[in-house]
Amino acid sequence: PAIIKLVHDLLVKYEVQPLLLRRAEHERAKALEKDLEKFEGVTKELQRSTLTLSAVRRLF
Repeated sequence: PAIIKLVHDLLVKYEVQPLLLRRAEHERAKALEKDLEKFEGVTKELQRSTLTLSAVRRLF
């Protein structure tokens, strides 16, 4: 408990607290990261020169 209080006080002292994400914001950011990873994979696949129209349809 004393360590937690010390860390909290340091965050307040150096004005870091407003920069930290709340739990809901963190969860949304992680979900967005997963979506972006999927998007990147599809984007890379679409750039392949050997890609066929049927393969594109399977991606979506």
